[in-house]
Amino acid sequence: MQRKILFVHGFGVMKDSRGMFTELADVFSAQGITPILVDLNEKNDGGNIYVNSLSEQSRVLRETYERECSDGSVVDMICHSQGCLVASLANIPTIRTTLFLAPPIENDPEKTINHFSRNPESIVDMNNVSRFARRDGTSTFVPASYWEDRAQMNYREIYQDYIASHEAIVITALNDEVVSNDRVNDVFGSAKIIP
Repeated sequence: MQRKILFVHGFGVMKDSRGMFTELADVFSAQGITPILVDLNEKNDGGNIYVNSLSEQSRVLRETYERECSDGSVVDMICHSQGCLVASLANIPTIRTTLFLAPPIENDPEKTINHFSRNPESIVDMNNVSRFARRDGTSTFVPASYWEDRAQMNYREIYQDYIASHEAIVITALNDEVVSNDRVNDVFGSAKIIP
């Protein structure tokens, strides 16, 4: 039986997760496991990224699964940061094991905005489109619809619903600038947690 791994990236990036997932995909591919890197957002020719709402990202993930993995393969997921929430929101029932890398536990838009708007060229406009300037000269554009959708999300409930029916392993990040680990045991208590 074929094995596949879905890679679910975090906030404001594309499927390569700025290099992290491409390297992991190469390692798994060399072992005969098919990596599937999913683009949850949109990218223009200039390399700028347009962030979809969390609900739209979870729809894209479900559609990718149905297109690429509904052949009876054993499928696992590796998710990073906000991708952990997107995967939980998608709640694909046949995923075998999910590895959460540095999942955000609190829905704290202010912390996200503060981190990504440190570049003086960034513009925050919660009512229209925010532009977060990247060090490589590209920008990540975040529409008001993203923030509105996110405001409706209860991260704890979404995660707990997911781990109630899935095997999950949580790897926390030490000293993360965006993600807090203060309540990881409270939120992911039934999952295997690796600090």
